[in-house]
Amino acid sequence: MRSLVIVLVLIPGLLAAPDFDYPFAINRPKLVTLGEQVEVSCNVGSQLKYDTSICTFTNPDSEVLTLNVETGEVTHENRGDVTGYKAFGDENRCGLNITSIQQKDIGQWACHLPKVEPQVFDHKGKFNILTAEEDHVNKVRLPRHLIPSHYDVSWAIHLENETNPVANGHVGIDLKFDVNAQDQKQVTLHSKQLLIKEDTIVVKRMAEQPDILDILSLEYDLEREFLTMHLKDILTQGDYRVEMEFDVALQDDMRGLYRSSYKENGQTKYLAATQFEKTDARKAFPCLDEPNMKATFNVTIDHHKNLTAVSNMPLTVGESTIQDFSQSKGVPTPIMSTYLLAILVSDFESTKSPSEEDFLQVYHMKSKKGQADLAAKAGTDILRFYEQYFAIDYEIPKMDMAAIPDFDAGAMENWGLITYRESRLLYQEGLSAKEDQDAIVEVIAHELSHQWFGNLVTMDWWTDLWLNEGFATYMEYIGANSYLPDNQKQERAVLNDLHDVLGIDSLKSAVPISVEVGNPYYDFTYTRLAYGKGGCLLRMVEAFMTLDTFKEGVNQYLKGNNHGNTVREDLWQSLNNVAELESIDISTVMEGFTKKEGYPVITVDEVNEKTLTLSQKRFYINSTAEESTFIWFVPISVAYPEWFMEDDPTIELNVNKVPYVLNAQQTGYFRVNYDAENWLALTDELKNDPNNIHLLNRAQIMDDSFNLARAKQLEYSTPLDMTEYLTKEKEYVPLQAALNNLNYLDLMLRKSNEDYKAFQNFVRGILDSKYENFATAPSDTLPQILFKETVNKWLCSYGHQNCINAAKSQFQHYMQEHGNNSATIDPNFKQLVFQVAIQNGGNEEFEFLLNQLENVQLDQDTVKILRGLGASEDEANLKKILDISIATDSIIRAQDIFYLYAQISKSAVGGPFQFQWLEQNFPEVKAKFGSSFGKRIVNLLGGFMAAANTEPEIEELKEFIRKHYEDIGSGISDLNQGIDKAETNLKWVQESQIDVQTWLEEGGFYESGDDGGGDDENAASGHEISLTILCLGFLFLVLGC
Repeated sequence: MRSLVIVLVLIPGLLAAPDFDYPFAINRPKLVTLGEQVEVSCNVGSQLKYDTSICTFTNPDSEVLTLNVETGEVTHENRGDVTGYKAFGDENRCGLNITSIQQKDIGQWACHLPKVEPQVFDHKGKFNILTAEEDHVNKVRLPRHLIPSHYDVSWAIHLENETNPVANGHVGIDLKFDVNAQDQKQVTLHSKQLLIKEDTIVVKRMAEQPDILDILSLEYDLEREFLTMHLKDILTQGDYRVEMEFDVALQDDMRGLYRSSYKENGQTKYLAATQFEKTDARKAFPCLDEPNMKATFNVTIDHHKNLTAVSNMPLTVGESTIQDFSQSKGVPTPIMSTYLLAILVSDFESTKSPSEEDFLQVYHMKSKKGQADLAAKAGTDILRFYEQYFAIDYEIPKMDMAAIPDFDAGAMENWGLITYRESRLLYQEGLSAKEDQDAIVEVIAHELSHQWFGNLVTMDWWTDLWLNEGFATYMEYIGANSYLPDNQKQERAVLNDLHDVLGIDSLKSAVPISVEVGNPYYDFTYTRLAYGKGGCLLRMVEAFMTLDTFKEGVNQYLKGNNHGNTVREDLWQSLNNVAELESIDISTVMEGFTKKEGYPVITVDEVNEKTLTLSQKRFYINSTAEESTFIWFVPISVAYPEWFMEDDPTIELNVNKVPYVLNAQQTGYFRVNYDAENWLALTDELKNDPNNIHLLNRAQIMDDSFNLARAKQLEYSTPLDMTEYLTKEKEYVPLQAALNNLNYLDLMLRKSNEDYKAFQNFVRGILDSKYENFATAPSDTLPQILFKETVNKWLCSYGHQNCINAAKSQFQHYMQEHGNNSATIDPNFKQLVFQVAIQNGGNEEFEFLLNQLENVQLDQDTVKILRGLGASEDEANLKKILDISIATDSIIRAQDIFYLYAQISKSAVGGPFQFQWLEQNFPEVKAKFGSSFGKRIVNLLGGFMAAANTEPEIEELKEFIRKHYEDIGSGISDLNQGIDKAETNLKWVQESQIDVQTWLEEGGFYESGDDGGGDDENAASGHEISLTILCLGFLFLVLGC
């Protein structure tokens, strides 16, 4: 019998309950197996008692079983004594022992513990007995007969108790009764891990003389996290108010209202912060915690007088009734969702905006003064840029941003108080890299765009989360580009988002970005596709509508749904209202891309010199995937100096054997496969003068061709021949697009020693001439720096001795100057230097870098150090740092551990070793991460899964899932996707490796000492034309295969 105990208001798999004497709790195993013995019980607090002779359990068939815990008897309401069940318990506990779980026992149960004392409530509970096949409850929505309009919520934050920090809370909720509801006699709120002070609960009908309603019983629903007050009388039309007191245990789990600690000047300090999205506002106060249950909020915070409190709205500080405390009281927020409420209590200081001191402040540790200047300026500038771009003012009178030492997300868009992890907000000129600056500005732009997309207008339910995150992803590049115009932000969106999500969306395991969500805790909608594909689809719509028209439609969408909730159809309608597209409905085009997983590949066949036939089918990276018959409406743009728009599936282009490119600047969400003649012409043109083709289409050509070859829709010789042009490539985006695809070949060939050496010779031949030392000039732009960094990264990893020696030399100087805050290493190359030095060094280098973790002043350096340590190929050192990561007193913060795991997982040595270590230390790793364990799985195993390409590796992964299924929780989708990738990899080895081997052999790359590089003299001559990108229109292609 398994004994995992779940306490009330804990959803299965969350951290252990706070040390509270809950008035009611439920114990039951997390998952069960048919035939096993199981115990379940409902419990009242130690200060309460119930009638032990008549507690009842109601089974999934709605049959009532009466338990006598004194005799152990269980009787059916109609059939008398029943076998297979036995009662147990005492004056505080009523339990049911099920001798052998049967299918009829699977489902929802209820328990009822009648009160003894008249002054307390009857207690009821609901819980589900679950199996691995049905491991969670889907129907978790609140009843709709009461809608909130306003909250008065207060907390007294007691951080002074280091061992048992707590917040004492009070909430008052104003509710409106839905006139269409009938026969409702209950009030239901969300509550999770809260100690509800039941004797303070009041339900009032609001009138000139408020009428306090009688409460008959309280019911707690474990899976749904409901607290229900069952009333004596039926609710009628009118306004109601619910009030109660509660306590919050300030845990360190970075969810809900939590405590964080940090050291400053040798002193341990504490703060209280919040993270509510998706479903953790209920962990801070009783509420109606769904995105379309919007209301206004008035926040009051009592806190120690030496600390400062901030929230969504400005707070006024006054006297508190608590000794040595102050009270910070706010004004009502705009109408908003519960997940956007936020508070921070700390001794932080702030850096003010240089241009608007009274408007924007950045809160941070006192010792990090000077690191917030970038955020203060960029935040102000980008927010004001958005006001002009959207033609809608930001409506809160201030904008605070805060750098939190322990913060699980990258950042959170709380309205008026955006919270960030430190590495995503703080920047030190001279010590931080330009890439750090770029990342910070990008995250700021993302979160600020949410003040309109997500805060002002919010998705109705988590099904359309992509409306929030897709828009924020689309806008982050526009907003960041307004502040850093030389960084090619919008061009790099194609590389960082489009190519990435096209890869994920080509898997059999891909899911739509608009997918029905039953239980938002388990139905994981925060996928890479929701962000990346959502943003790319909006970029596609912008392209075929034109920018100005698209902005007009977006403005209508925001203004028409101001403070409201929307579904995707609302966006399509707003865009249709302004679109100038004859006979084309936006929803007809976009529903296929949002409600259907995957995307098409457009195949081009030449009928004659002037006529092309275009056809489509779903693109799968796995060549054996079952073909889909789904048809997309596809906007086709042509990079060619003529334009045709016809309804007929045949397009006449005067190509005259000149290469052409479909999908100009790759704005469309699809791939293109040309006929052999055009592929050859494109190859010749790239070799002749790559600048004749737009850099985004150069990136597209490389990415499409390699992926088509992986999918057995194109000969591998086509993209491999095309790489010869890379010796002339001077732009980062197309070079990185090619290298990303070559990285896949690297992963697949690692286990084939001779093939791998030949492949390295080939890549070295492309990159050797591009090598530069580990230094940048002040005038270097970020794309130039990224170009140097990626070249050096590949060359160092492939044994380029000058590259390795340069990195090791810089690291030796770094060691001599005692590490952190040393300017010896160019900040732009610090990450790479750490990785190369550790990978090619010994224990001395490893121990030195490990010791630097305790002296870090810049949080970005923590990330770089962990990634450096994770590059080690010494198993003893890997074990040491992995063991440190799960130690109780680990020097690595929980929020940062995944950087280490992800880096180790990537390497040929580290990936398998970390998998083995995880199996050996599974209980300790799971205990370390608690409820977030599921989403850490992909960090621990992601690299191993990406490189897995043998049957034993795949079986090992499947066995891991089978063995730990119930512990993996929400991470199961990531692991299933990993299995999908691994099986695709195996298919590649079986079908395509021989093609790459043949090409390498024909190129002479197996010869010893051959650097595999092409040179300009060997480049094939191409057509002497200029293929300038002219996007003159779009054809909506609706074709069969």
